[in-house]
Amino acid sequence: PLWRAQRILHDALAELAAPPASTRELGYLRVEVEVSGAVREPLFWLQLQPIFPRVYFRDRHRGVCVAGVGECVGVRSDGELDPDAAGWPPVDRWHERMRLVGGGRFDASRKADSGWVAYGGYCFVLPVVEVQRHNGRTYFACHLRWDPVSEASWERARFGALNALHRCVPSAEPTVLHLPYLEAEEERTSREEWRRAVARVLGVFEETVATKAVLARRTDCNLSEDADPIAVLARFLDASETEPSAEPSTASSPSAPRFGTLFCMQLSPTSAFIGCSPERLFVAEGSRVRTEAVAGTRVRGETEEADALLGAELLASEKDRRENEEVQTYLRVRLANLCSRVSAPSGVQLLKLRHLQHLYVPFDGELRPEHSLCEPALVQPLEQSEGCDLSASASPLPAPASASASTSASASASAPASVPAPAPASASVPVSADFASGSVSASSPALASASSASVLAPLSAASAASTLPNDGRRAARATVALLRALHPTPAVCGQPFEVARELIAQLEPSDRGWYAGPFGYVSRGRSEFCVAIRSALVSSPRRLSLFAGAGLVRGSDADSEFLECSDKMRNFRSLFAPALEYSSLPSPNALHGAATVEELARHGLRHFVICPGSRSTPITAAAAAHAGTQTVVMHDERAAAFYALGYARASGRAAVVVVTSGTAVANLLPAIMEASAERVPMLVLTADRPPELRESGANQTVDQVHLFGRYARRFVDVAPPDGSAVGLRALLTNIDTSVAFAHGIDGAAAGPVHLNFMFREPLEPRARSPWDANACLCGARIQAWLRSRRPFTVHAPGLNISPSHEWGLSGAGATADDDARAVAAAARTAGRPSGINSGSSCSSSEAVSSGVSVADVIADADAVAHA
Repeated sequence: PLWRAQRILHDALAELAAPPASTRELGYLRVEVEVSGAVREPLFWLQLQPIFPRVYFRDRHRGVCVAGVGECVGVRSDGELDPDAAGWPPVDRWHERMRLVGGGRFDASRKADSGWVAYGGYCFVLPVVEVQRHNGRTYFACHLRWDPVSEASWERARFGALNALHRCVPSAEPTVLHLPYLEAEEERTSREEWRRAVARVLGVFEETVATKAVLARRTDCNLSEDADPIAVLARFLDASETEPSAEPSTASSPSAPRFGTLFCMQLSPTSAFIGCSPERLFVAEGSRVRTEAVAGTRVRGETEEADALLGAELLASEKDRRENEEVQTYLRVRLANLCSRVSAPSGVQLLKLRHLQHLYVPFDGELRPEHSLCEPALVQPLEQSEGCDLSASASPLPAPASASASTSASASASAPASVPAPAPASASVPVSADFASGSVSASSPALASASSASVLAPLSAASAASTLPNDGRRAARATVALLRALHPTPAVCGQPFEVARELIAQLEPSDRGWYAGPFGYVSRGRSEFCVAIRSALVSSPRRLSLFAGAGLVRGSDADSEFLECSDKMRNFRSLFAPALEYSSLPSPNALHGAATVEELARHGLRHFVICPGSRSTPITAAAAAHAGTQTVVMHDERAAAFYALGYARASGRAAVVVVTSGTAVANLLPAIMEASAERVPMLVLTADRPPELRESGANQTVDQVHLFGRYARRFVDVAPPDGSAVGLRALLTNIDTSVAFAHGIDGAAAGPVHLNFMFREPLEPRARSPWDANACLCGARIQAWLRSRRPFTVHAPGLNISPSHEWGLSGAGATADDDARAVAAAARTAGRPSGINSGSSCSSSEAVSSGVSVADVIADADAVAHA
């Protein structure tokens, strides 16, 4: 597990009194431990760390995922990338899993706005501590950098790494992510200003040879609370998946699963650049490079039929095809300066994302020897590019006039299989070095029976001399050459590049910064970069700046392009829903339905399986309308329950099953029995008739109280909504306690929980029923809940909890004066000290009349602190 890996890594560093002999002259070292337990996602580990900067990169095929903190090596400048890679470390002599992660500005020649100054022209970081997933295996590692001629420098590097390890939190457990509400939006470019800018660009097309320009919009979002950038990015873990085109225009289509490229550069707690990009700039390994033309856009349809029609419209659009062909032509010309061969399919395909679909053409090239990331003898064959038929469309390209003939050594002397190296002075076990793999393994005596740490030495100068450039910067120079050749593409800038960039500088009122710039990593023999679109800048804790662009060609319509930018911002904007006006809801039923769904979403339960029925309409309508939920409609209740069971097994979080009243509820029993036996969380919300209609002989009525018996970890018969503050507080507290029971509390087994909601008519979503919003939504705790995105209450681990006494800590700002009489009444009834606040804040008589158990109390945080 991760905590043990961190301990092993710490002990290995503590025992390493001197750098391994193979690294002393180079001054770089990686020490890593392979994590045996499953780390679901390195981003969750990153979210918990208190060290800055924080960097993250996950490629779209999930082959490489790096989450790191601190700065061991930094490469930065306010200007453009140096073609000679001056100032870059000798990446060629590093271990293959040592990666410089970072990015750069869209236009480094333009002066940066205040929000972008700290990022510079470009910035790349080798983290001090990182969790990396590589080819399905997970590693916990730290990096050291020291001056080879200074012994004191080694000690500073070692103690710096140890200090960083001390500060790291050894956990990667998923955290419930609460995002604030969107309070206001500020457009940096009004619609009228946009129209004038588009008219100017179209006029330039008529007067010059320019054929395309991309103008971008910026929208500043003001949030109700501080937003953690990592928490925002984590929302894309499930939303970044894309699908192969259902009807590509060519026979070949992307064959491997595709995901958006996730990235983050967080320099401080209040400044971060994050994104989920669908567009790869390039990936290069050895002498092979892959890139793609992504241009032309339509939204996704709400149904399969509508989606197919929009895709067909995109494929048939002359304007969008011309826009994509501009990018294809640009890539062919640019790659000709670096490659001896370039191949691409003969037609375009559809790339379908969560909200959008694009025209897409992949390219595959063979780099000339002088531009390869490593010597030809070290090149390893790569898998064939997705959606690219090399045999049908490969075309050799002539060498550019400026390129000189190159020769390369054919092979290098093979490294010895195993060379003994002297052990560190403080080590009591031998250390064996394998220079073929660049690793030195040292077992800690105290943990020899458990695991070991690997001291991953860069290639020694002696073993690298025959295969790598003297300065060790071949991969960096080749990467910089590719970045300078391919960035910016016409998909984010225009054609010709010089004219388009000048138009952008003149017409866009805001600095793009790193938006639409390159973001990725550089390592030994391999580099990968995406185009940093679908991105956002966090410039202060409560402000998020969204960026999106639209490609303009002859015939473009200003209003259509303005809406296209808005569509491209949806991936971020949809995460921050405006606060719901609960006071405007038409009935107590609608209030309880909306509050139930909202509270479950705040606990991270956003997957709702809906079995339609009239009595459950208040919850069904609220789940369908909530911006943060995913709903699946199934008409077979038995199948729905087993679907929820499978979802919980895969995700570790409960799905919410919503079922109407009557015999439909009984169909859930088989899956509930299995979930109980396997300790799988599940939350079942069933609708029921109010007390006065029970046992009345009506059709389709059954006794749903404790219907699932001991298979349910907890059962609550939720009182009918009456529009009272007591009822609302009791509802929220019951939901919070039920979520805790479903996932297991204080060592108890997880399993299914049953909440049985009684609803009176009218049940229609818009049907009005009188209620006093001012009286219901009063009180400090309810007002705090309305303003925040945190749960009303959260469970306090360690308190004694039983099915008859549910306790937890307040989560939405409880105060000592929040209905003090109800506190005393509930405490007397339950036989507890009056320092305990009631979650429902009601007296015993009020509780009985409202159907609320006075045993369902909640400990106020202040009361517990003073106990």
